[in-house]
Amino acid sequence: MTKLHRAMFLGALGLSMACSVGCGGSSDPERPAVAELKEGLNLLKVDGALVGAFKRGDHAIYFETHAGEKTLDVYRNLDPSLPEQEMDLRVMDDTGRTFYIQKGGDTIPEAWDKALVKEANLPRVDPIRRAEDFELLKAATDAMAAAEVPSVLKAHKLTMVGTKLAIRDDMLRPAVEKMVKETGYAPANNSIEIHGKWIIWLVAEHTATWSQVNGVTINSCNHGNCASSMSHWCTASGGGGTQYYESSGSNSGSFANSSNCTTNYNWNSTGGGHNCHDDSVRAVWGVKYGPQGASNAGVCNNGASHWYGPGCSETSW
Repeated sequence: MTKLHRAMFLGALGLSMACSVGCGGSSDPERPAVAELKEGLNLLKVDGALVGAFKRGDHAIYFETHAGEKTLDVYRNLDPSLPEQEMDLRVMDDTGRTFYIQKGGDTIPEAWDKALVKEANLPRVDPIRRAEDFELLKAATDAMAAAEVPSVLKAHKLTMVGTKLAIRDDMLRPAVEKMVKETGYAPANNSIEIHGKWIIWLVAEHTATWSQVNGVTINSCNHGNCASSMSHWCTASGGGGTQYYESSGSNSGSFANSSNCTTNYNWNSTGGGHNCHDDSVRAVWGVKYGPQGASNAGVCNNGASHWYGPGCSETSW
């Protein structure tokens, strides 16, 4: 079997297994089946969060926003455009599989956590199909920009609209099809990037990570600006995959080796606390090598002062 035929066969097998969950349908009573949606943007909930879908033909994606902890004053004072709360976003395909997460701070809803853990053990979705999902997500961000929502949900709307920055041309169907045709396989997606910027010129920086592991893209914000809105610094890859196990606010059980720190935030990362750079180091380690011990120890709980961001080769901090 040639590389191309093998890649197409495995992709089709993954899609077939995913469709056994119910392609075009929904096992979630709160998520309408594709056939029940209107063409284009569907806002299903505009109370406390934005829950909706975007449909094109017989294909759809579903999304939901979540407001987390209060955005730290140290960031809002430097950038008043940041929302009052750390904003999270989850996007699913029409079989209910999660393929995109924006993580505002250290935690995401526990249900999302569980979905990511489950996703890591499922067969990969056909890369062409997933590229189509990202095309729908990109179209949904444009539709959301023109939509009217209650003023109290302005930050939720902006979160969805801003997701367009995290969707790159090489994630869309033309580029993925070209890669499969030329090489016989889809682009690798077991990687993580550090993005950053100055928040106080020549004094302090902010960093966050953008990763693709096991079929899910995670755009982290690390309490401030999200990775997709800042400059790319470096890229790392590996087989650890621990970026998947996000913190749910618990430091026990399956979350004890979370890729996020669960200690209190400290802008200088001293006194037993952590800052954005500690989260970045831990996340890179997780993708490259796997669990790094309890999320209230190591880089998450030491006396080192970190005003400047790390590189992708940092293993201790």
